[in-house]
Amino acid sequence: MLFACKGSYADYEPPPRYTVKYEVTGTTSSVNIITDTDGKTEQYYNQSVPWVSELETYGGRSLYLSAQNNENAPLTSVTVTIYIDGVVHDVPDICTAPYCFAIVFGSTP
Repeated sequence: MLFACKGSYADYEPPPRYTVKYEVTGTTSSVNIITDTDGKTEQYYNQSVPWVSELETYGGRSLYLSAQNNENAPLTSVTVTIYIDGVVHDVPDICTAPYCFAIVFGSTP
């Protein structure tokens, strides 16, 4: 006797995936960066600007990016931006002081 299962592998639709880009720009020469994608934290020290990291993740994942200006000089700036599938997610954050932090966060749809 054969039993039919409800649905099948052919009916399965994987959850949507999104391309996330973390970007740090500005006029400073060096930054310390923290990224967090759904609890997976990465830290990068003394990174040159501009700095970019791309990854793929599923919907509903938390996103976080911060960058600290490593220069003790006036008029240096740091801008952090998160892109989801090539579109800016929320408003980029900018800091313009020595050792300041720029921070953005959100989640994939």
